[in-house]
Formats: sequence, structure tokens, C-alpha cells
Amino acid sequence: MSTTHDRLVSVPGSTLPCRSYGDPANPALILLMGNTMPGGFWPPQFCAGLAATGLHVTEYDYRDVGGSTPGAFAQQPYDLLDLADDVCAVADALGRERVHLAGLSMGGFLSLLTALRHPDRVASVTSMMSTADYTVLLAATLHGREPRNPTFPAPRADWLAAVAAVPVDQPYPQLLAAAFRLAGGSRGDGDEAYWLAEIARVTDSPETTLAFDHKLAADRTDPAWLDLAPRLGELAVPVQVIQGADDPIFPPPTGRLTVDAIPHATLHTVDGMGHMLEPAFFAPLTEALAAHIARAIRETAKG
Repeated sequence: MSTTHDRLVSVPGSTLPCRSYGDPANPALILLMGNTMPGGFWPPQFCAGLAATGLHVTEYDYRDVGGSTPGAFAQQPYDLLDLADDVCAVADALGRERVHLAGLSMGGFLSLLTALRHPDRVASVTSMMSTADYTVLLAATLHGREPRNPTFPAPRADWLAAVAAVPVDQPYPQLLAAAFRLAGGSRGDGDEAYWLAEIARVTDSPETTLAFDHKLAADRTDPAWLDLAPRLGELAVPVQVIQGADDPIFPPPTGRLTVDAIPHATLHTVDGMGHMLEPAFFAPLTEALAAHIARAIRETAKG
């Protein structure tokens, strides 16, 4: 199993570190993490497990998090469309004309956005623990107002209240770990000790490398590109939506609403999974991703 840790991708105003797993001759899968999270938050054992299914797996740091250029947004403000263009820059750096995408939370939304913006560059999409309408989350967490589109469910009120009650007068890693635990599912195994260890694995300075809120970039995005549901019928690539049955941020029926808007999309609901990538779910998610990509490759081969 080969792993490349030192690839840097240049995008406007920033450089993005990338890490790859597996044989570069295999089909390319790019993983997109959630808001504020660098690519390193994809656990190496999860990435290695995907690579073992016959994929070349790459994760990377978004602008302003992880090892990417600090202060990029302050120097040159960007939006989610720019982050979608960054996906293509990573594909270019890998020498790939078309790539499979799998994203978690904001990354799931970005995977759909990228497929709509750059349909010739995307071979398949898996959107996990995510949504097709980002305006609902922005309204609830950034603006404190009712969402403009009541079709998609808002984050659960009990989760919002629990997050608001987390004491802020504690070290930042403990604050993050508490919030991550609250987003987990009933069958998950990510307690606060696990998340503290994960944070320490990814960075020794979370106050800077895990602190930028990409919802600021989302808030700069053209509103027509924040609710993708009206556009999803344009998607011609195979799409899989993976919904956590216990997701408090994008709760059911978010996944079903997304799938119903996409021709030939599939929905895979994981019992007991919340909004976090916990070890308990590595195996079923790996299996679902690998099977979806294999089907997409077969369909492409049929012409």
C-alpha cells in the first residue's frame, strides 16, 4: 500500500496538501471532508480500506484548514464555487480527466455542486451525511432564522440546544470533541476520548488549522448555487446518497428528498449512524462506496 503525503496543489491564493493511497493506475476517488475539517480527518485506516478495494484514494486540505495557506479567505475571499473548482485542480494534479467523488457533510454538497459545475470531470458521486440544500443549515447556524425552503428538514432542535450548552470556557480540542460526540449516532463508538485522539492525530494546533468556518464561504455563494435541488435533474452521473438514520444536522428525510430529485440515484440509509465518520461504520461505508463505484464503472463501459 503506497501513500503519498507531499503533493501540493496550487489554487488561486492558496496551496492545498494532498495525500493519496493505493495504486495510481486504479480508478481515482477524491474524498471531500466537512466544514472546517482538513482532509486528514479521513482516517488513514478508512482510506486504506477503500484503496484495498481497488481504488486510488486521495484526500486533501481545503483552503484555510490543515496545512493549506493560512489566511487565504481574508486575503482573497472565495465561495463554494471556488471550492468546487479546487476539486478539478486536484484531479488535474493527479493527471485524471474524470474522478469519482465522495463527500461528507459540506463535502457531500460540494460533490454534487462539482458534478453540476463540471459534469465532464466527475464519474460518480457519493454524498454522505449531507444535503442538496445548504441554505437550511446556513439559516439555522449562521443567521439564526427560519430556512427559506421548508421542504428540507432543519437540524434537530435537541442537537442545536445541546451544542449551545457546551461550555466554551474549555480548551479548543475539548470543545471540538464535545461537539463531535453530540453529532454521533446511537450505534457509533466515537466518544470524546476518541475525538480528542483524532484531533491530536491530525494537528497539534487545532486553534488555527481546524478553526476556519467554511460557512463564511457558503454565505458568499450565489444563492442559486446553495439550493441544488432544482438543478439535480441535470445530473447524468451515477449518484449514491448515504443517510445516517440518526443524523441530527441533516436528518431524515433529507436523503430521500435529495435522491428523489436525481434521475436513477440510490439511497443507502445506515441504521444508528449520525453525522460523524465513526469506526463502527467504516466497513459498511467502504462496502457501499466500492459497490457504487464498481457499478458506475460497469455502466460507463456499457456506453
